[in-house]
Amino acid sequence: MHCGASNRFMNELPRGIWERPRGSRVYWIRYTDTSGRRRREKCGSLTNAKQRLAIRHAERVSGEKLTHEPVKSFTLSVLIDDAIAFAEAQNNPYAVKDLKYKLERIREDFGRHIAKTITQGDIVKWLEKQAVKHGWKPASRNRYQAAWSLVFRVAIQNKKARENPAHGLRHKREDNQRIRYLTPDEERRLTEAIMVRYPEYVPIFQLSLHSGMRASEMFRSKVGDLDPRTGLLAIHQTKVRHGDPRRYVPATPMLRAAYDALAAGKARGELLCTKIEPRGGTKEMNRISYWFNPCLQDAGIEDFVWHDLRHTFASRLVMGGMPISAVAQYMGHQSLQMTQRYAHLSPETDSKVRDIMMGYYTRVLPGGKKKVAAR
Repeated sequence: MHCGASNRFMNELPRGIWERPRGSRVYWIRYTDTSGRRRREKCGSLTNAKQRLAIRHAERVSGEKLTHEPVKSFTLSVLIDDAIAFAEAQNNPYAVKDLKYKLERIREDFGRHIAKTITQGDIVKWLEKQAVKHGWKPASRNRYQAAWSLVFRVAIQNKKARENPAHGLRHKREDNQRIRYLTPDEERRLTEAIMVRYPEYVPIFQLSLHSGMRASEMFRSKVGDLDPRTGLLAIHQTKVRHGDPRRYVPATPMLRAAYDALAAGKARGELLCTKIEPRGGTKEMNRISYWFNPCLQDAGIEDFVWHDLRHTFASRLVMGGMPISAVAQYMGHQSLQMTQRYAHLSPETDSKVRDIMMGYYTRVLPGGKKKVAAR
């Protein structure tokens, strides 16, 4: 950019705002506070600079003192560490492990950046690039966006940041209408494939299939969750806000067998989805894709993921005539709208539609005549 062009651009900026370094699109403001001292602040985007300058001028007119002290410069890596510590104090280990995985990806590219220089545009560009590179679906992209937002929300609470550049970003629309469930033949083939390759994971497969648990719920399951008197399995749920932290599912014989196999040799209260090591101790069995995906290939099953076992559980209940309201309860859905996606699988739905439509022709028509149509 020529010097003349640069000067013209600088002259176009509102008084009290300038760009430093030139061409960086990082803007600063200068103003005089209530005590008469001249101050400068780094604001990031031009919009933020205009808003901040207006606030500072209003403070001076009203005679109020400055309410914000200058924020020190922290790298994003420092803020990520704070976010992880916050999550560890609030969430279960499985959720924290998933969050750590996402934040470490972010740290690889932005860990050394000064956090307050990161703009919303930087976050959007990173999300779009990663979505293309890794083939993310909208749901995955939204989870990473939420991770970005958490980092800055915690930083604001810790007074290490003033603004959250991820705030206001719209989530991508997720397609939650997908329903894929195992047919009886697919279940037989998949069970055989798991027994050949990874027999120790057959109980976990059966536990998921016969309970409808989310993966995170399954890995929170503990020895003692199955009550032998009532035959009900307690599921520890976290997605139902302001509700019971547990829901209950009647245990089928196959679910009981899976539970007993996983609970054998463990004390009450220990994690259920673990295996006892030959030399003592237990090892968590909370990894799925490394064993489940090869078994899907061996069984010749396509377009199927672990979460579809949950769809299989719900679909079979609906196809068996279970009321939608009861299915919602067993699935742990917050609203019936989430369960309605399975409604078309009800065996009575089509016949009811036919009966209602054909019933029109049996009603008394104007003139006192009654017309009956053959079915």
